[in-house]
Amino acid sequence: MIARAASGLVLCVLVWAAAPPLQAQEANRILPQLRLSHYPERSPSIPSDFTYGGKPIEAVCIEKLVGDESRSPSLQSCPRPVNILDCLLSENHDNDAWWDLRGYRGYCHMATEEGPGGSYSVQHNIIYKYLGKLEGHHAVLAEWGTGTSSSSVERAVMLVDIQGNPPVLVLVKTFSKASLVPIDARIQGSKLLYTAAAQGFQLAELSGANLSAAGVSAADFPESQTLADTDIVEFENGLLERVWLIPHAHTIENAQPRQKCFDRNHQNYFDTKRIVLSAVALRKFIQEVIACMKAAG
Repeated sequence: MIARAASGLVLCVLVWAAAPPLQAQEANRILPQLRLSHYPERSPSIPSDFTYGGKPIEAVCIEKLVGDESRSPSLQSCPRPVNILDCLLSENHDNDAWWDLRGYRGYCHMATEEGPGGSYSVQHNIIYKYLGKLEGHHAVLAEWGTGTSSSSVERAVMLVDIQGNPPVLVLVKTFSKASLVPIDARIQGSKLLYTAAAQGFQLAELSGANLSAAGVSAADFPESQTLADTDIVEFENGLLERVWLIPHAHTIENAQPRQKCFDRNHQNYFDTKRIVLSAVALRKFIQEVIACMKAAG
């Protein structure tokens, strides 16, 4: 299963086939976007107050929490599934060479559902990474969906609690920003950090620019469905902290005049080593792009 942003951007893979070993030459070809968006630290151990029956909270409980079935599922109601498939982002692969697979718990599993024509089997996919505690709440990065396509995949950083007797899982808060999909996350002291890949129009959204008032639109920005044409953003407790500008793979020769503005300014910043942008610097960057677009007619 491939997770994508609302714009169609490929972000990560959750499939039930086993991962091949990572060779040295393959490691050298890993996109800089993937390296920047994944934190090198190992996830913390799961504490005793995020367990049930002596074991870490089952991923299927997270699935129920974010699904339609229940907003506060009882931990008794979500035992480990029986028909489990092997997902790359499951606990089975914590020691694999693919560093971006480590730290997740979960599985793909087959479940029986009822429809107009009777019962049928559906592949459910759910994994989560325990991040630690923030303001007394448990923080997790979760990905869930059904089937083997990308159309139903969702991914979120959230705070959850375990409350009551019998205990239930409660959603406290979900961190989200515009159409961006979290890639990785960690707790650093009192800060919750998470990364995402962003295209040009998404950077404009993050800058707070009013595109319609400026007479431009999202269509005036180049759009690509590949990770190689994105930049990486990092959030701190839900607020934009920084942007890493990365050279893009696509060319602009056949682009419309307005669409060339973003790429030209992007290349200019990179050439002048203005690579890491604060929220204030991003606003200036986008203002320059908009000024170019308006001048292009």
